[in-house]
Amino acid sequence: ENTGDHETLEELEPVCWRQIELLKEAFAGDMLDVEKAGNIFIDWNFDLDKQACGQAIWIYALKDMIRIEKVLGHDTKNLADDVQAKTKAALSLLDEKTGLFVSGSDRQVSYASQLWMILAGVVTAEQGRQILRKLDHYENAVKLNSPYAYHHYIQALIDAGMKEEAYRRMHEYWDGMIREGSDTFWEIYNPLDPDMSPYGGLAVHSFCHAWSCTPAYFLRKYFY
Repeated sequence: ENTGDHETLEELEPVCWRQIELLKEAFAGDMLDVEKAGNIFIDWNFDLDKQACGQAIWIYALKDMIRIEKVLGHDTKNLADDVQAKTKAALSLLDEKTGLFVSGSDRQVSYASQLWMILAGVVTAEQGRQILRKLDHYENAVKLNSPYAYHHYIQALIDAGMKEEAYRRMHEYWDGMIREGSDTFWEIYNPLDPDMSPYGGLAVHSFCHAWSCTPAYFLRKYFY
């Protein structure tokens, strides 16, 4: 987008298509089969059910693929049809009683599921605001454990028109690492359990993690 370098885009387009081809095999009709999809990384949380997240990320990626194909002057009808079908399936995961997306046979409610549905544009900005407000009052919602996942939470708040809330949450979360005595940002940070480790020990963590410095991106793009 910044350089207009179509040559590089054309060179990488087949790689994008290959990712789509690989994950397409994991769908049972229009709903993602997580068992077939394999290891979809969403967050460092082994309790997180990834069906709803994976469904939303598929839609998110298809929409980016449409953008690429339009730049290259290619037909996007099949992609658009797939987005429509997968979005309809995604909306079937929206629980009428709670107004929140559920995931898996246990109908798990998680922050990750809600934020990815918002980022994928499955719901409108107004619906996204309602979902995010309800989420904070849902006692058993599975929370986030990494700056990587929290990055997408901040982006979802911004996309839903909750810019002031995004700023506040960003300060609360990343400032927590500073209060812990760090001068860099970590790969994994759970404010309720700063010593948690999916690796079996803190020594294996990255304590200066590239993905975790994204407040620098948010502050420049949206706030200053």
